[in-house]
Amino acid sequence: MEVRVRHSWWQKHPTPANPTVEFKWFPTLPPDMPYEPGTLTALASWSISPVRFAWVRSFSSSGASVADQRAYTGRVVSWAEPSLGSSGTEWVGAIPEVLALIAACAPPASPYDGAEVDRTSRIDDAREPASTPGLSEPESLAWARAVWSGGPIAAVNPSSPELIERLGQLQRWLPAADRGRSRTGTFAREADVGARTHGGELVVTNLARAWRDTSGVGVRTWSCLGRIVEQDGFEGLHELLQLFQEISTAFSKERDPRLLLRVLRRAGLENLPERLLDPGYSSRDNWNHLVRWWLVTARRSLEPIVRFASWRELLSTLQWLASARPAYSFPYFHCADALVTESLLPVALQVEAYQALARRVHPLEVGELATSGGHLR
Repeated sequence: MEVRVRHSWWQKHPTPANPTVEFKWFPTLPPDMPYEPGTLTALASWSISPVRFAWVRSFSSSGASVADQRAYTGRVVSWAEPSLGSSGTEWVGAIPEVLALIAACAPPASPYDGAEVDRTSRIDDAREPASTPGLSEPESLAWARAVWSGGPIAAVNPSSPELIERLGQLQRWLPAADRGRSRTGTFAREADVGARTHGGELVVTNLARAWRDTSGVGVRTWSCLGRIVEQDGFEGLHELLQLFQEISTAFSKERDPRLLLRVLRRAGLENLPERLLDPGYSSRDNWNHLVRWWLVTARRSLEPIVRFASWRELLSTLQWLASARPAYSFPYFHCADALVTESLLPVALQVEAYQALARRVHPLEVGELATSGGHLR
């Protein structure tokens, strides 16, 4: 796809369009991208949207004229947009390459000196996730939060194009549908960022862990998330996480049978009779009752049962890894084991369920299937 990259300067130095030493934009910013120079407090900031990536850097300069040698703070704005004819799907999928392009062609953070202000480039197809060596735990958490939802990043040189290039590399870890979500972030010196957040949302903790995990469990779990998003037709990881929240609530002590019914229907268990739900039962007991009715009484497909069990297994894995327990102690398939074997299904159906489940979440490397009862060794 083709991408248009432009740059604009807010400065006192004379420009080809305005020889005065008053503040002005050169070239003029497009009307649909309002920007107030005084609102930028960090040394650099960025924003991603479904239609644009923008990167703003500040610079200090002086000597706008022989008569005016006062120091002032200017801005340089670089932004990229898809060319006419490019689809939104192409754009969000190519955001990592867009950031690499804008980092490569960015002018220095200084007054305009004749640099190219407008160019159109063709970018290659998206590549695989890049490795992220050398990230400490606090750094990986800060970067993970910025990649997922935006936020501050401490940097020795906040205006460095290398930061934007890294931001693009890390965007490759997100499903394509999530790359175009609107987010903003800043780069600033350590003292201006303040205390870093340790942990946070489930996705931030697990994404950071995947970047620095030497055992491979974190990377495989994150890979499985992307597979489930694509395979089950979610709009993005954010939608899957919302479902995870509903599943957690449905299986919590404050159980809600109707919520359980809703998430099961999302998995494809349509037309489940609400009369089968007993408010006095635990969510697991209600689940077991519904599974047996679906497979044994109604003789329906095993596929939605396996789909829901895989969601539960993946959610359980994420929660386990986020708890900072050692990976070697993780009880693989412990959640799905309870969901399938406790439903008292016939042995043949249990084995079939485990085999289908292992195919869906195989990046977790859950172990070998035993043929008796479907239990894992």
